[in-house]
Amino acid sequence: MNQSMENHQPSLQQQVETIKKDMQEAFAQNIQRASELNRMPRPVDPELQSVFVMSLLEGVLSRWLFQSVDDEWRQLEIDEIDELVEKNVQFEFFGLFGV
Repeated sequence: MNQSMENHQPSLQQQVETIKKDMQEAFAQNIQRASELNRMPRPVDPELQSVFVMSLLEGVLSRWLFQSVDDEWRQLEIDEIDELVEKNVQFEFFGLFGV
């Protein structure tokens, strides 16, 4: 690829950062809406909570993607990304106590 084409295409890292930003904003909107509908057990800061959720998701995805064959992570038997995301969203709204 020539130099001029590379300068006009966003780098993979920029694309990843944009996706992460969009996801974090979507989480914040979901948390805000849940709060407006009185679905949250206590008042929360949607922006801060979305940072926590994104950090959790990034860490879990990283472990899932880069696990070794001998890793204890295999014991969790999460084979599909959809299942991983579903479990993360469940944790987002119900937390450790599942309430």
